[in-house]
This record gives sequence, C-alpha cells and structure tokens, in this order.
Amino acid sequence: RQWHLTNQKIINLLLVAFHACMGTFTAAAVIPAYEEIAEDVGVSLQRTSYLTSLQIAILGGAPLFWKPLSQRYGRRPIFLLSLILSCVCNIGCAKSPDYASMAACRALVAFFISPAMAIGSAVVTETFFKRERAQYMGIWAVMVTLGVPVGPLIFGFVAQRVGYQWIYWTLAIVSTGAATCLEGAQLTMEFLDQRRPIHPLHLLRPRNTIHRHRHARLLGLQASIPQHSTHRPYPLQTRRVL
Repeated sequence: RQWHLTNQKIINLLLVAFHACMGTFTAAAVIPAYEEIAEDVGVSLQRTSYLTSLQIAILGGAPLFWKPLSQRYGRRPIFLLSLILSCVCNIGCAKSPDYASMAACRALVAFFISPAMAIGSAVVTETFFKRERAQYMGIWAVMVTLGVPVGPLIFGFVAQRVGYQWIYWTLAIVSTGAATCLEGAQLTMEFLDQRRPIHPLHLLRPRNTIHRHRHARLLGLQASIPQHSTHRPYPLQTRRVL
C-alpha cells in the first residue's frame, strides 16, 4: 500500500512539474525564429525579441493573481483552466496576421500558463512529508529550469523545417495533451482510492473528515485542507463490568 501511495504522489508531482516547465518552455520557444517572424510580420528584429521579454515579465507577475484563486477553488480546476486557455491562445498566436495580435496572444499565453510556476511548490509541500520535500522540490525546480534551454533546442528544428507557425501549433498540442493526462491521472487515482479499504479506526472519524484527509494525502491539490489537522480518532470508551 505504501508503494502504491508513493507512486501516486510521484505521478502527481511529474504532471505539475511538467506544467511548470511549460511556462519557461513557451517563453523561449520562439527565440530561434526571430528572423522569420520579423520578416513575416514586417517589424524589426529588436521588436520581435519583445515577444519573449513580454512573456518573461508576465510570468513574474501573474502568479500573484493565481495563488489566491487556487486557495479558494483548489489546485486542480486552476491547472485545467490554465492548460485549456493557454492552448486556445497558442492557436491565436499561430493564426495572428500581424505583430500586435501575436504579442497580445503571447501575453495571454504567459498569463494562463503561469499557475504551475506559482503553486507547484505548494503542491510538493502538501503532498510529501518534511523529510522528503527537499528531494522532490528539486525535481520541480529542475523541470522549471529545463524549459529555457530545451525550448530553443527543439523548436529551432521546427522553425527551420516547417515554419515558425508550427511552434505555436506544437505548443497547443502539448497543452492539450498535458490537460488530458492531468485529468486522466487524477480520475484514475480517485477511482483507485475509492476501491481501497478503510482502516477500522478511521470509522470513528466523521465521514467528511476521512474524505478530506485521504484526498489531501494522495493528491495534495486542495489548498483548503489544513496541513496539520486537529482531528483525532475518538477514544474507545470501555466500561468495567462488575
């Protein structure tokens, strides 16, 4: 059982870390295509570089908006909304006829892809024990950092072979796939959790407390669940028979 719970936590961590990686990955993706974009939309190379600078600036400020929402509505809805809307905005970038519309869509992509960079560390803190957090926080941090060098390396070949528009189409496809994997993994873990038997001592707790603690322990996605619960099993009352 402990092995099963640990694997669920690691799968959840990898999904959140990959989502966080998408932020820096998307910002750096267009760097190899600056010249092609400048020629296509009719602007200077310097103005084209603002497509990356704009995203970096928004990635630094947007988490201030998303973190309170995640504490109010939970992690999972915010993650799904982030991936779906960033997919739509990447399609807008691919279909943009001019520089202004492309810059606006890039700004929206950065805004909607940023939640995992803001609350990913909170997911690690809520999911793993204190003695494990350093190791798994390192995995999340490495994934965020890898987006910067890996993005230009991959999309340089894409821009050279099929055009810079396919950078945006590929990012839209990846966002859709990540949303599908996230939802599928969470539904699978919830299904397996429902099939797992409950320890007899847990029957002494209120039912809603069992559900909330189980959800927090396995997924770590609901910020409304306290990390240090004051609930304790009710003591068994015994009576001496004379």
